[in-house]
Amino acid sequence: MNKKRLVELELIRAFAFMFIIVQHSIGGYSLDLKEPFSNAVILRFIYTISKPAVPMFIFISAVSLYYTYKDCINIKEFYKKRLFNIVLPYIICSFIYLLVFNRKVDNLFISLLNGNIMFHLWYVGASVRIYLAFPIILFLLNKLSKATRKINLIFISTFTIVSYILIENKDLINTSISSMVTGKSIFSLKEFMSISPIYLYFYFIAGFYFILFYDKTLEYIIKYKNLIIVLFSLLLIPSYLIIMEDRINFYFNDYSKTAIRICFNIISIFFWYYISMSIIKTKNKLVDILQFISHYSFSGYLYHVLIVNYIAGVLYSYYTLTDNYIFPSVLFCILTIIIAPIVCHLLSFIPYSKYIFGTSRYKGNLNKRESLTRKLEI
Repeated sequence: MNKKRLVELELIRAFAFMFIIVQHSIGGYSLDLKEPFSNAVILRFIYTISKPAVPMFIFISAVSLYYTYKDCINIKEFYKKRLFNIVLPYIICSFIYLLVFNRKVDNLFISLLNGNIMFHLWYVGASVRIYLAFPIILFLLNKLSKATRKINLIFISTFTIVSYILIENKDLINTSISSMVTGKSIFSLKEFMSISPIYLYFYFIAGFYFILFYDKTLEYIIKYKNLIIVLFSLLLIPSYLIIMEDRINFYFNDYSKTAIRICFNIISIFFWYYISMSIIKTKNKLVDILQFISHYSFSGYLYHVLIVNYIAGVLYSYYTLTDNYIFPSVLFCILTIIIAPIVCHLLSFIPYSKYIFGTSRYKGNLNKRESLTRKLEI
């Protein structure tokens, strides 16, 4: 069954993908203590804005999955689609990284399970676990959707508190479970726990309630847009100070950090959703560009580290790295954002590229955006 296309969801996915690239280009340089303070101030500010990328992706996944399957799910087809469209490209990508970077792993299966063949692949490992559990999650979410307002408020309050406790005590929980299961703390088990979706489900549930009350939520976003902008700006300040704390010797306690990060992640989602809605209203080429980037966000996520490393290799053959990291980091970021979707588009012309690289060919807009309908997929 076709459903109305949520174009703004595609744009916020593009922003999330670009923020991932910011983290893996500008972010790494910004945290180097050799970077002059004046440069760190700039780079870490950009890095701070990009930090909610993963919560944004989890939120998008929840919206897409529930929007698509809330009325009906064929479990066999659901798992089949994730196996061929997500898991298979992920495994092939992992092998490519093993070959290109000549990486050694003690246990290939455990490394694939933990998503640690390359540092960024942990998110795919976490996503696969969400997909595995989704039919059960869907059943529970459908029950919630029919529950009374009081029950939903109790659930939201309880789930928020539990999520905060889990996120705040993540390291302790991982170590304790690893020790409890094996009798000692085992690194691979701690890694397995560290990418557990239990630390991300808060943003998944936020996505569920967003799409459950979609029309009302959009109305509130438009009505309270100024408040969203103010809250985003206010929460950006302490979030930035947390990132800068080792350079300014100003420290928040762990409980405050966790609360600030969660609040900033949530308000960032609504802020960038509003930005996406505003861009769509302009009906200019930027919408098409962001949709193009969004379409290749999964394959781009898988392979952007290869592209960043290639760009770095080419640049460093002509440029001598100094303590000023602004130029190379920003250049890597911009070039990767431009090149990654284009490379993925070229790869999409290879037969069966959807199953090899996780990329299907982008065909652009065939009709006016207002009339476009399709079944959203993740």
